[in-house]
Amino acid sequence: MKFAGHGSSGRFCGVPCATFGRRTHFFVPGANRILVKVQNVHSDWGFILRLLGGQVLQERLVGAAGTGDTEAIETILGGGAPVDGPDGRGLTAYQSARIHGRRRAAELLLSKGANARLKAPAPESIVDATFRSIVKDGYPGAAVLVARDGKVLLSKAYGMACVEHHVAATPSTRYRIGSITKQFTAAAILRLQEDGKLRV
Repeated sequence: MKFAGHGSSGRFCGVPCATFGRRTHFFVPGANRILVKVQNVHSDWGFILRLLGGQVLQERLVGAAGTGDTEAIETILGGGAPVDGPDGRGLTAYQSARIHGRRRAAELLLSKGANARLKAPAPESIVDATFRSIVKDGYPGAAVLVARDGKVLLSKAYGMACVEHHVAATPSTRYRIGSITKQFTAAAILRLQEDGKLRV
């Protein structure tokens, strides 16, 4: 939404604004990113729009850099996101592109003024922040270990080991692996057959 000084849905103390529900949103000269919710009560569809704040754009920019989506990077930067702003984990878009091996995205960000010398967060803090955002309290969890050169950098658990009995996960929790190993067993059997050590 573009605002040039007139044509808004209202004014508060002389400042253009729009009211959605009980909230009043103030517009500023230039581009105003807005998301509006539309729901069809007579059918099974709807969509939602909302104000896209700086942090939302920053998260999307870092995410686009991690997936190598150069078109999205161009669009988000064009929408006003700072090229060196961090996401919730402390990563910049350039750092995300480098971590995920997205060379074209990294080169694009450098051409847009990204600072390649900014210090990236420690790997353990990135992993910790990632799991804290993914695994919510009361949800099935995970145990994570991050090590480098034989030295443990992070050993932590997130969420629940057993949701039914409200048992929190710990770094030493033993998880039931179920059928996860079946494909490895099948591959090992086929390999033994190829080597003539087993008949199937």
